[in-house]
Amino acid sequence: MAQILARHGTRCQEHPHRKAEERCDRCGQPFCDECLVPSERDATGARDWFCARCVALMDERTRRRLAESALAYRAARAAARARRVGTALAAAGALVLVTGAGALAVARTFGTATDQALPERAAACGELARIRSIGAIGVQAGEDAVNVLAYPHRAVVRLVGTGGETPGPAAPAEHGPQTLVDECDVGWRHEGPHPLVLPVSLVLDTGRQGSYVQRIALWQDPHASRDAWVRGFELLASASEAGDDWVRLTLDRPGELRETTEPQWFEIVRPAAGGLAPPFPDIAELRRLQVRVLSTVGSAATGAQPGTRVEVARVALGEVAAFGPDVEVVIDNPSQDGTKVRGEYVFGPRVVNALARRPKFVLFINRSITAETHHIVSVGQEQNLDLRVGPNEARSGLFVAGRPGTYEFVCRTPGHAELGLTGRIVVR
Repeated sequence: MAQILARHGTRCQEHPHRKAEERCDRCGQPFCDECLVPSERDATGARDWFCARCVALMDERTRRRLAESALAYRAARAAARARRVGTALAAAGALVLVTGAGALAVARTFGTATDQALPERAAACGELARIRSIGAIGVQAGEDAVNVLAYPHRAVVRLVGTGGETPGPAAPAEHGPQTLVDECDVGWRHEGPHPLVLPVSLVLDTGRQGSYVQRIALWQDPHASRDAWVRGFELLASASEAGDDWVRLTLDRPGELRETTEPQWFEIVRPAAGGLAPPFPDIAELRRLQVRVLSTVGSAATGAQPGTRVEVARVALGEVAAFGPDVEVVIDNPSQDGTKVRGEYVFGPRVVNALARRPKFVLFINRSITAETHHIVSVGQEQNLDLRVGPNEARSGLFVAGRPGTYEFVCRTPGHAELGLTGRIVVR
């Protein structure tokens, strides 16, 4: 039976607005009751509960195993029949076997017509976006891993430029590849008689301001042909409502996707001055995210340089997700009847959880009514936090947790700790 969650506050993978009380017995991810499907009862009367994604994956694996078994059985019968006839027919039988093996290899690599049919995702497609796998992005709590492109509502996705055109503030949409944020295992693709001209620009508009992003994940489309998969890309962000302030994001490694259907994570970084020190984790304020496809696997095979104008018949991109820092801590004044209280401060949240010897990336947002700068530091960590946040600013910082225990983070601006700006770091 589904595992009962011991820790309160965990959210459903499919419905981040609901608390989850159970886990899928296959993948172990938390879900609400609506998202779990029971299996057949075994001999003891017990049964397992699975999420829709695991059900689809198990069904797909069963179909593929049956198909491969049937193909192997037919190949074995053909070989036996060839051996019973003379030497001449044996050669023909060998050719049949080679052809059958090649077809099986192609089916495994690219998918047969049956494989290309998208598996049903009753609790995934068309629902509110789920919170992504916590372990994959190195955070310790579900509330720390919200896909800002899909929660609290799904971003609008548009193809707005081809051939190197830069999207303007009011660039018209040719069509909307909404599947980029619908949490299915298939993304947007262009396959047709009319080629697209690379680079291709896709813009994901969250429709709201004030979101901060630190990690971005991209997926290849598992149902598209491999030559359509994205090879080179770049990411740009716009924070304004007008959308006329595109800034290219600096990533922790070159913008190039591997030929795999696994999620591929990129962190936004700030290069150190002079390039002497390693890049530091950074954030980008984001209302719109632009994904510029510079090259595909097919165009790279022709020797075309990424970013040059080249016609391609097929382009495919899987899902795109964007996540904020591990924790957002708001500096504010207490509120009474909707009015902020001067002369007092609060951290929200006051407690930051961390794992021993692991880095924790924290974003401090100053919403307090003061003209002073807050000087935030941590105490007793392997690498301590030390940053300053001015009025109406947001600043990110990184600390590396020390030994398990309880420590402090405080504001060193004279008098602010006594006025309420003290918090705790709980290291496990």
